[in-house]
Amino acid sequence: DFKSMIAEAEDAGNYRLAVRYYYLWLLKSLTASELIEYDVEKTNSDYYNEIRNDQIREEFSYTSYLYNYIWYGEFNVNDKQFRQAKNAFINFLNSIKA
Repeated sequence: DFKSMIAEAEDAGNYRLAVRYYYLWLLKSLTASELIEYDVEKTNSDYYNEIRNDQIREEFSYTSYLYNYIWYGEFNVNDKQFRQAKNAFINFLNSIKA
């Protein structure tokens, strides 16, 4: 359950982990909507190239950028940065609900 895992990470102030969960939730949602075929070996570029809808591709590009920046950047994310990333993920997730 991504919602509870995200809430737990947020409550602990672990914003990097919360963003990781949002990204995994996004991949699961894109797969469920048949916009991508999930495979652990695929890269963000692979998924980007699978998406045919330009608007969805643009949103995926932005949220992938946020995920890479926050997760792999290995630095602390402040409240403001997290809220901006969270809003981007939530808006994207809401736009692709099947």
